[in-house]
Amino acid sequence: MENLRETEWNGYKKIEFTVGGRLSYIVCPETEAPGKPWVWRCEFFGAFDSVDRALLKQGWHLAYHKVSDMYGCPEAVAMMHEFYTDVTEHFCLSRQPALFGFSRGGLYAVNYALTYPYEVSLLYLDAPVLNIADWPCGIERFAREGKECMDWFHLTPETLHEFKGNPIDHTEEIAASQIPVIIVAGAADTVVHWDKNGAIFDARLREHGGIIHTIVKPECDHHPHSLEDPRPVTDFINAHTDFAPKLPNTLYRLTRDKKLNVAYFGGSITELGLENGWRGRNTAWLRAQYPDAEITEIQAAIGGTGSFLGVFRCERDLLAYKPDLVYLEFAVNDYHGWQNTSVNMESIIRKIRAYSPYAEIVIVFTLTKMFRDNLDAGIPFRSRDLQMRLARRYSIPTVNIGDALWRVIKSEYAGDWAPLAPDTVHPNAKGYAPCAAEMQAFMENALLGETHTLHTYTVPDPLNESLRMSARMEDATAAHTDGFVLVEESLCKRYPHYIEGDAGSSLTLEFFGDTIGVYWMMAKDSGYIEYRIDGGEWTKRIAWDTYCPRFNRAKDAILAANLEPAKHTLEIRVLSEQAGESEGCKIRIGAFLVS
Repeated sequence: MENLRETEWNGYKKIEFTVGGRLSYIVCPETEAPGKPWVWRCEFFGAFDSVDRALLKQGWHLAYHKVSDMYGCPEAVAMMHEFYTDVTEHFCLSRQPALFGFSRGGLYAVNYALTYPYEVSLLYLDAPVLNIADWPCGIERFAREGKECMDWFHLTPETLHEFKGNPIDHTEEIAASQIPVIIVAGAADTVVHWDKNGAIFDARLREHGGIIHTIVKPECDHHPHSLEDPRPVTDFINAHTDFAPKLPNTLYRLTRDKKLNVAYFGGSITELGLENGWRGRNTAWLRAQYPDAEITEIQAAIGGTGSFLGVFRCERDLLAYKPDLVYLEFAVNDYHGWQNTSVNMESIIRKIRAYSPYAEIVIVFTLTKMFRDNLDAGIPFRSRDLQMRLARRYSIPTVNIGDALWRVIKSEYAGDWAPLAPDTVHPNAKGYAPCAAEMQAFMENALLGETHTLHTYTVPDPLNESLRMSARMEDATAAHTDGFVLVEESLCKRYPHYIEGDAGSSLTLEFFGDTIGVYWMMAKDSGYIEYRIDGGEWTKRIAWDTYCPRFNRAKDAILAANLEPAKHTLEIRVLSEQAGESEGCKIRIGAFLVS
């Protein structure tokens, strides 16, 4: 971001600047709305802007980045994302703007949403171009624009009609991302024909279960855009976007029941820090704000674990303590197996909802240098995107405390993580401060007002198939053992006890399900097992790695998955073979993971 200067636009402060050498604007409201929502006008800033102005009065920012005459091609989308990254970080705007696609701006808006679906809250498309074969390539008087457009998409007149990169070809993805869409268009449009653009997009989006509302002006041509009275559009936008969500049941528990069980379910960034971490500071803030309420903290975060282990330990470590408010933080540890990540997180959400329709959930996003570097290199934060999709589906608020940390690292330390997160993953006390402040700002707004009754949260149809609703931990003592002994000590402070076996020890477990694993200790003296399912071939597995000489830790390991959902028999025997530099051959198991 360069060449910043402050000007004026219709009585509002306007900040002009360049990103990538291209002209950009931000128009600031007199009073910012909570959550800092913003309209991103993809093309024709200031034209037919009744909706833009109405939202500006409501506290929204307006933004524009000039990538004209590029027709929403991939290069334009990349430039738009550079702009998005700069303005969200510099001005601390919401991570999910509403994109306004007027005329050819429809190509920019929809193509950006297809590429970065979780960076978009809503699409307002007005007389939108959604099919380049119609405009500009299908109208003779727009031959220059048609040639430009085909050049950007690397097309010729011969290949144009084979092109499958139009927004009308990708309605299924928009529907799957649950991005609300409102279209305003003229049925008599002689430039961007309604029947070849908006009508097709509308029908296909509805067919795929998308969220769409369409207003067709029967006698209207391409102009005028929008509506004289913007309220039908602003009402839709306000009904389908929530930049300052509330936690009414948490407020009820605090102010009426005078009792709240608040749980933290995640990884090491949530577990660590104690009173200086974001978790400790958040609980302390709640207690300070509501001194008459009995607030119990449920610390259910385990370092180095993601939603995969989380779905198995959900009942034991979380729901058994009857939480009223749950913070979920798993994204930075869910860095592989994207489909499994989505299945596991959705299963956890639905388990919480099944436990209580009144329990409230907040999804928390943290950040590490690796993920930040990946984002800068154009590599998406896939686990975060998947969780954003689930949050949208289940109406769960999200708080990005990792971005708050990064803003300070970038602005005050020139991108150097060492002063605030020396290992580039875990913040120190100073680094946790902006994380906690971001959460506090969210909570202050979420608990505004008053409530007289508990709200019931409904459960929509699942997004994923084959959810792990039966995933559970079964205590290792459930197995029939030979040579294993029960040790009444904790498994690395993660499980209350474990069974321990040396070379020659064996066990048998009967279970019902399609997945079986172990929750065991990786220790400096651990070794190998071999196992088989239902009398099949023996398979070898190691319980030791190069970290073991430095410290012992609890770890999950899946032994078999995608079995037929039925009764099965697991057999394990401990081998005498020594693993690497291990000091022994011991195997210690706290529980079995069964689904």
